[in-house]
Amino acid sequence: EETFNCSNNAFFGTKMVLLQRIKWLVLILSGCTFIYLLVLNFHTVNDHRDFAVYLQKLRMISDKLVRIGWDDTTVDQWRRSLEVHEDTAAQAHCMLNNIIIALPGETLQDHLWEYISLLVLRERWKNSGISLGVFLAPKSKKALVDVLQKVHMDSVEEYSSSCLDFKQAKILGHETNVELEHHPIDIPRLFLLERGAKRYMEVIHGDLQWLRGTVVLKKTLQDEAKKKVAAFKQTFGRNSTKEVFLVGLHFGPNHFPFNVPTETYRAAVKSVQLWHENAGVLVLCPKSRMQFCQDNFDDDPRVRVLQADDQKNSLALLMHCQGNIIRSDLTFIAALLNDGEAVVLQSGVSEFDPAATVAHLLPKWIMLEN
Repeated sequence: EETFNCSNNAFFGTKMVLLQRIKWLVLILSGCTFIYLLVLNFHTVNDHRDFAVYLQKLRMISDKLVRIGWDDTTVDQWRRSLEVHEDTAAQAHCMLNNIIIALPGETLQDHLWEYISLLVLRERWKNSGISLGVFLAPKSKKALVDVLQKVHMDSVEEYSSSCLDFKQAKILGHETNVELEHHPIDIPRLFLLERGAKRYMEVIHGDLQWLRGTVVLKKTLQDEAKKKVAAFKQTFGRNSTKEVFLVGLHFGPNHFPFNVPTETYRAAVKSVQLWHENAGVLVLCPKSRMQFCQDNFDDDPRVRVLQADDQKNSLALLMHCQGNIIRSDLTFIAALLNDGEAVVLQSGVSEFDPAATVAHLLPKWIMLEN
């Protein structure tokens, strides 16, 4: 009997030890589960908070970019991030005749407004067979593609960094080493965006198709403008057999965030004449500014100053020019609507004016400096 009791006590003792161990195991597992759920909830809350902060930053982008300008440092950072060297050879499959844009910056947020706006601008040439390639820093590209997918926009074309041939054309920058001599192919069209571009982007970011469908000029107005432009071209081309390349400059109201000195526009006029042998400039001025325009531009035989108080008449004339020097809101709209090859944009890139120094290097686009 004593042996039975000892065996029974040993059995119950072993059972109690086992139950106690199971109890501790359950407590440990419960504690681990609690800690896991606590950490998971913490990360979830943080993720939502981070996403909210990101959205808030996106809402602040347009205002922030107005205050951000180009400089040598940002351009160099962009070049280094792409790991592109100036001796890089262009490959045969690179479409150098197309519009190519490249922006610096290590983060997407720094230049998101420009990225998306330039992609919207691609609609301007959608039906012309010209594509637009955007070169981005590696850290920015994935984020940009994600943003575009969220807003149902087109994605970024895949262009190899080997397509950048700095011997033929630097893709973007306020100085360039473009070599035009013995150039085998056309220089790509360059679009250089100025830093205070918020108003521009508000126009084009909305809907370019709507804009073109809304700004419709009467046929009689277009015919009259066409005759005037043809007459102006004849006055420019009397001593030349080459076709006149006419550029429009409108000195009407503008809402640009930066004032550009008149000397800069004079430099731009000279610049146009450098890369177009038979170029003429049509300066449109309201009556209140006619004396100012005459004092500043009448001394140039390649410039014609015309009084133009009516916005529709001015727009019709600008749309029949091959290029526009962007100064007023009207010339910007004209540049979007017409089929001109050259658009000159105001810029805040550096401390010097590149209009005169790079004009002979950029046969398609010039940027102005404030």
